[in-house]
Amino acid sequence: MADANLGILIRLKDEATGAFANLNKEIKQNEAHWKQYEKSIKAVGLGMVAVGGIITGLGALAVKAAQEEQIGISRLTQAMANLGVSYEEQKKPLEALIAAQERKTNYSDGQQRDSLQKLIAVSGQYETSIKALPMVLDVAAGAHIDLEAAALLVGKALAGETSSLSRYGILLKEGATQTEIMAALTTK
Repeated sequence: MADANLGILIRLKDEATGAFANLNKEIKQNEAHWKQYEKSIKAVGLGMVAVGGIITGLGALAVKAAQEEQIGISRLTQAMANLGVSYEEQKKPLEALIAAQERKTNYSDGQQRDSLQKLIAVSGQYETSIKALPMVLDVAAGAHIDLEAAALLVGKALAGETSSLSRYGILLKEGATQTEIMAALTTK
């Protein structure tokens, strides 16, 4: 009976050893899968951090752009108020003009507001400045100068200082009227 028990024990040991060997093999295979899974999770995590950084950066740019636009509107509002004109009362037609010009040109609404603010400040005339804004855009494009320089040039001309226009081939007689100045700017 001792031999039979010994035979059973040896057989059980052999079976257990085989089972443990199979289990050990499966554990090693699963370790490889878990390591790959861990790498994948880390990669996804890093990707999510990168996306979060991009979203944060875009959000910061949007906030900055909104602040810059508000500053431009505030400057224009003040220039108009200096002439007794309310931005709020003129907002709808003014923004419609700017939007229409933006669709036709490569100048942003912020650039146009800045130019209009300069036109108003230099010329001291709201209505004339509104009519001259498209000309400022044309002068900037045609003379290959920046919008600010074009606004100052046209604003000075509208205020009666026409001598600067001659550098750009726009010649006017002494004492030219605003109508003549606008016509000369339109034809050149």
